[in-house]
Amino acid sequence: MSQLEGYNAVAAFSSRGWRFLTLKWALLRFFIQAYVVFCFGTVIGGLISSPLITYLFWGDHRFWRYVHLAPKLFPFLIRSLHLIIRGGTGGFLFSVPLTTHPATGPDLDRVQLNPAWPYTNSCGPCTHCCDMIKCPLVDHTRSCCMGYNSLFWRYFNYGRFPTTKKQLDYYGCQKWLIG
Repeated sequence: MSQLEGYNAVAAFSSRGWRFLTLKWALLRFFIQAYVVFCFGTVIGGLISSPLITYLFWGDHRFWRYVHLAPKLFPFLIRSLHLIIRGGTGGFLFSVPLTTHPATGPDLDRVQLNPAWPYTNSCGPCTHCCDMIKCPLVDHTRSCCMGYNSLFWRYFNYGRFPTTKKQLDYYGCQKWLIG
């Protein structure tokens, strides 16, 4: 086999591998969305599978630690669905295509940390964007996200915020700069 044939075989495998990954990401996002709708739509589904829903949102299967947040999650889900159906406002965070890779931070090729930001990579005490969407996952006593780096965080836009200047402007984020 020539070098060119070998290269073409590797390229074809890489292409198939990439398609498999994007299909995997799309199916997982679709499953999470369908599962959340099922849990909140039936209520019983959420009760029966509580360890799974808490793992998706908090990365922890010990559902009893999060039962007190359930009444806050339902209105959040309704508001989120309304914004998604309406097409979002400003920079609403559910604008991730199904086939996009999971992320734990923004694309540093597109954004940069504001040199004037005093908290390095952390958001510090700022919870402005979380407060604007009334996210029940923010812990105001510690100024942190209880769902940080969970499946939900990585597969939806929370882990990759910000993606556009429009989002920075909408949320008034001072941490990031987009040129």
